[in-house]
Parts: sequence; C-alpha cells; structure tokens
Amino acid sequence: MIKCSGCGACSVICPKNCIAMKVNEDGFYRPKKNADECIDCNLCDEVCPQIHADGTNLDDITMYSAFAIEKRIRTESSSGGIAWLLAERAVELGYGICGVTYNYKEKRAEHKNFFELDGMRALKGSKYLQSICEPAFQDVLKELQFNCNRRFIIFGTPCQIAGINHVLIKKELRKRVALVDIFCHGTPSYLLWQKYWKWLDLDKGMKEGKKMILTFRDKTYSWHKYFMHITSTSKNEWGG
Repeated sequence: MIKCSGCGACSVICPKNCIAMKVNEDGFYRPKKNADECIDCNLCDEVCPQIHADGTNLDDITMYSAFAIEKRIRTESSSGGIAWLLAERAVELGYGICGVTYNYKEKRAEHKNFFELDGMRALKGSKYLQSICEPAFQDVLKELQFNCNRRFIIFGTPCQIAGINHVLIKKELRKRVALVDIFCHGTPSYLLWQKYWKWLDLDKGMKEGKKMILTFRDKTYSWHKYFMHITSTSKNEWGG
C-alpha cells in the first residue's frame, strides 16, 4: 500500500482533472479520484514521489549555511530569512514566485503565485500546516507553457517539491524552474487546527470574521523556543 504524503502531484498532472485533494477522516488532504472520469493514463502513478523516490548522495553536493544580514528580515522570517532573499532576487531576475500564504477566511495554508514584490510579504514566515498547492502549481504550468521566457521559483515541503519536480520533468519544463524545499517535521491535522481555533474563539475571544495577524513562529520571547503569536483587529492578543 502506498503511503501518500498529499503532495498533490497526481492532481496537478491529471489531464481530465478527475483527481481532487480532499480532507480525509484524519484531517489531512489526500487525493480522491473520480473513477468515472479516469482514462487510465497512469500519469498520476508516474509522477508520484512515493512510487518513484529520487535518491540523493550528499557526498556529491556542496552544502552551505547562511542567514540574512539585515536583522529585520531575520526577525520577520521563521529562520534566517534566506527564502525571502531568494524570492527578492528571483523577482529582480524576472522570475515568478510560488510560495505559501495563509488564508485567514478559510483558516488554511495555500500556495500563491506572485510576479512582483507587492503582496509578497504574505509569503514571509513558515505556515506549519499542509498547504493547498494544486491550483498554484497548475497555474505555474500554464504560465510556463504559454510563455517560453517565463521562469519560476517554487517553495514547498520536500514531498511537494519532489512531486512538482516529477511533473515538470514529465512536461519538459524543468529547466526553467528553481525548486526550494524546506525542512519539514510533518504537519498537524486540520481537525486539530479547527479545534485550536474553536478554543481561541471561546477562551481567548478571537472571534471569527475579524482580521487577524498570525505568526506561527514568533521571536519576541526567544529564537530557540517556538511561540505562536496572534493579534486581532479588536486588539485581542495571544501568544503561546
């Protein structure tokens, strides 16, 4: 039995759009296939990183460590701010940016595409949730196919990057995309996330519908111990 990670590659590659990512009974996004629409092309299996894992020998690569010199960038980022610097430089070079934002209305993480610095602040900071990546990845493919000069940089978890890497290779578009995966220790269930928001509503007065500022890894108290910081427009504040 294949242990699906929910990377979304099968949904992105499906020519009939008959594979949708749905929340399962455990609160994780997993592919759900409409068998009536399926044409048995097997593209979903061909790009699945769980079926076709890519091995990397660390002895064959050069590794670096780095952080942003500007303190403000480091403070606003979850780690050292390198992802933000890469995104800034990519925009300067004409790349499109595909990264993760947080949808306050839907209370979930989502990949979005940007082509200029305006609005890109929503990408800052890790969102420790499984993101909805398929629509953004599909738009990346369309942009690359429509414009032969378009280039992209995509940020995601290792499973998402492994999946979209297979898709790009299959579509012969890999050379125009830079892929950046982040360290991942797994993501919590959205069922747990919903219970957390319910507790915030009842116990902390963080009412739904009010604009919030959510920082998943706040550095106000420590750079080494993890804290979440939430502020609402009603001035209610919670850190823990």
